[in-house]
Amino acid sequence: MADNNDLGDSVVNNAGGADEEDKTEYKMLNEDLKYEINECFDIFDKDKDNQISYVELGTLLRWLKFNPTEKEMKEFAQEFDQNSSNLVNRKTVMKIVDRKLQDTDTIDELIEAMKLFDNDKDGKLLVPELRWAMTKLGDPMDEGMVDEMIKEVDTDSDGLIDIIEFAKICFNIKEK
Repeated sequence: MADNNDLGDSVVNNAGGADEEDKTEYKMLNEDLKYEINECFDIFDKDKDNQISYVELGTLLRWLKFNPTEKEMKEFAQEFDQNSSNLVNRKTVMKIVDRKLQDTDTIDELIEAMKLFDNDKDGKLLVPELRWAMTKLGDPMDEGMVDEMIKEVDTDSDGLIDIIEFAKICFNIKEK
């Protein structure tokens, strides 16, 4: 278990609150997103020690619609868990989310990549094609994670995934 020195200087000590340093520390986080991150963090921090495991971090990031790859999770562990505690604190989660928001990947790049699998050019992908691509190509995702994601995007269970709607979910865009 990490000692208190590993928790960082601006650990949030109250649910949903942030100290003054957080206001200037992050380039992309607004107060609403900080609140949402804190709320999610508190759900996973069952023993209230301001730390969660890297497995929980992956789930938390997916709840926030960031969908980290296994490769990214390994990179986060290498960078932020140098003492191999398998734990991450609240401040580190804020840094990771801030970084994810700064990623250069755009919604347009995702849409263009998904169109490669749209054989009939109707703007939709068959669920088995999406499942195959996500579990076999690039940095493959766990099948359970893919199934949960598909459940979220194929709400009418018609076996088709609308590319634009999928991209909006991946980028956490709520407007229609």
